[in-house]
Amino acid sequence: MHRLFSIVTLLFLFTCNSPNNSSSTPSKSTTISGMVNIPGATKAVLKSNNSQRLNLPLTNGQFQTTIDDMEANHYLLMLGGLRTQLYTEPGAQISINGSPGNILFLGDLAAENTYLNEKAYIRDTMPADRLLLDYTPEAFKNRVNITQKILQTHLQNFPNANQFSKTFTEYAEAMIDYEIRQLWQDYIVKNLSQIKQIEAKIGQDYKNFAVNLDQPRLIMNPVFYKNLWRNFQQIQLLSGIETNNEIETAKYRMNYLDNNTAPDSEIRSILYFTTFNQLLNFYRGTQLTAVMDKFNANCKDTTSIAKITKRYEEVKHLMAGQMAPDFTLPDIDGKMISLSQFRGKVVAIDLWATWCEPCIDAFSEWEALQQAFTNDEVIFLTISIDEKKDQWSNFVHDNNKKGYQLYAENTGVISFKQAYFVRRIPRYMLIDQTGKIIDTDRSKLTKEDIEDLLASQ
Repeated sequence: MHRLFSIVTLLFLFTCNSPNNSSSTPSKSTTISGMVNIPGATKAVLKSNNSQRLNLPLTNGQFQTTIDDMEANHYLLMLGGLRTQLYTEPGAQISINGSPGNILFLGDLAAENTYLNEKAYIRDTMPADRLLLDYTPEAFKNRVNITQKILQTHLQNFPNANQFSKTFTEYAEAMIDYEIRQLWQDYIVKNLSQIKQIEAKIGQDYKNFAVNLDQPRLIMNPVFYKNLWRNFQQIQLLSGIETNNEIETAKYRMNYLDNNTAPDSEIRSILYFTTFNQLLNFYRGTQLTAVMDKFNANCKDTTSIAKITKRYEEVKHLMAGQMAPDFTLPDIDGKMISLSQFRGKVVAIDLWATWCEPCIDAFSEWEALQQAFTNDEVIFLTISIDEKKDQWSNFVHDNNKKGYQLYAENTGVISFKQAYFVRRIPRYMLIDQTGKIIDTDRSKLTKEDIEDLLASQ
């Protein structure tokens, strides 16, 4: 850990009136200033929950900044090798004195910040959370109960706790509750294969400790923010929803957010953005437009919307009804084969590589599919994305592969892999007789898919 201060020397003085008791209209801004007497320190660094950094150069060992905080916030403050937590509220005048191994909080919110850092110190002295995951169910339950009692007692008995603002008190209580829930959720996910044994030992208690994502007061917390996506994935796992189908996963997650978060909440926007952003890393299929519409209706963050819109526009050319990007690739004999030369026929494409075991395992189905359409109505292209051409050619020759065996060379202004956003395999594509895309992102292609296309023309 980088927390170097001594718990004994985390003192606090109150030299300013609390912003909560001010008779005048409180300012929306928070002022943070400090004196730093740490050898080698050249700046103070303020880091927010989403890892945005504010560098504050030291002038004669001093720094000052004013932040237009519209609500309470929780930062990480780094002063040379010293690292501490910093809680702010609108209108607060916060002063810090940093020296080797020590921090002195002065003025507004001094009690709140001293509590935060004492609590962090207490947590550092406990067994590491990752070690608890290997405990037996009884031992884990006992250890978590002890942790919860220590943290709650520390909050209740903290000197000058009566100076805490109401906002901070609610925040501190919510943080303890979240930390305990996080421990339980991590433990159950880690030991999910032994869930029956866990229930037999400790009953249904763990089900009462699922993490609640819809907690706007906690979004400022660096740990809560950092864990938000992991918690979201854990909740899906605990719900018994496991799928390799990206579109189905995205639909489940968006439906969960619709039912479990407030419509205009920052948390819903963050998780909608992360869900759809991850989907765009892999999926180019026919249902993307509908999911994009759902994203636009639920994400309220303009920056996130702009990022997703840009990425969506970059892949629109791979959606159903668009003309498939033409390509020209060498076959196993060195002959150049172009997609456009098969205009008037249905084209089915299998993307694979010699290192992809699932791709090779699926070859028997792919070859059976080719045998089902022996006329010239359907063209089957098997395209390797191997980095080394000789690995591909040796495999094709050694296994006596027939039909159009093509190699996706990284040539041209835009390579095949770039044009088709090839990020994972196996992947199948289907293109109609006019050269338009039916789908460019299938995990499987069936005889019925091709028959339905032929019948519709």
